[in-house]
Amino acid sequence: MAQELIVSTATLAVTVTQGLEKANDLLEQAGRAEIEERKDYENGTDFRKVVSGIRKRLEDQRKELVDPYGKRVRLINAEFKKVRDVLDMADNQVKGKMTIWHNVEEKRQRELQEQQRREAEETALAAAEEAEEAGDAATSEAILNMAADTPEPEAKPAIGRGSLTGASTVATKVWTAEVHNIEHACHAIGEGDLPVDLVTFSQSKLNALAREWHEKRPDAEEIAQHGITVKSETRLSVR
Repeated sequence: MAQELIVSTATLAVTVTQGLEKANDLLEQAGRAEIEERKDYENGTDFRKVVSGIRKRLEDQRKELVDPYGKRVRLINAEFKKVRDVLDMADNQVKGKMTIWHNVEEKRQRELQEQQRREAEETALAAAEEAEEAGDAATSEAILNMAADTPEPEAKPAIGRGSLTGASTVATKVWTAEVHNIEHACHAIGEGDLPVDLVTFSQSKLNALAREWHEKRPDAEEIAQHGITVKSETRLSVR
């Protein structure tokens, strides 16, 4: 096959040279041609037939030279495809198993976080009720706000390099914190042991509290208690 390709390639220069000689000769004839009457038109038709015949023979010669290469390329591609097909099967098998594990682990993480959220919510409500019963409305409100504003973490499985390819596993220690006793945390903020920006107050709930205090003391211009000041203001609107 290799010898055939070398011989075919060696004849390429001769074939092209001969073809160019004929083509250039026809190009000169085309430049001199004048179509002024029917006979000239008929001669032009015969000329184009000659060009078409040469073009067809040239195409046949081209295919004769190209076909061995095409067959060789198809053979090479088919042989390499055998290896690629096996690699694709190996990759798809592991990919499928990874997808199954990822989906199961993601579901488990969501369920665990939902359970933790419910437990934290129940603890916060119990602490808020205890503070409310003790007459400490501010602490109760702070507890509820802290619980409501705590963002929920995304359920993402921990994925690292495993032992499938012999790669070593790299462990990174990450410190995280969570509030397990909201009432104690609020007292620590009041004592200055924790930063005050840990608590974010809900403006809508503050406004509701202002309306409630105003209903109890409608004549007051300003109400201040538990570190919260309530003032009234007049807003104009065009209707």
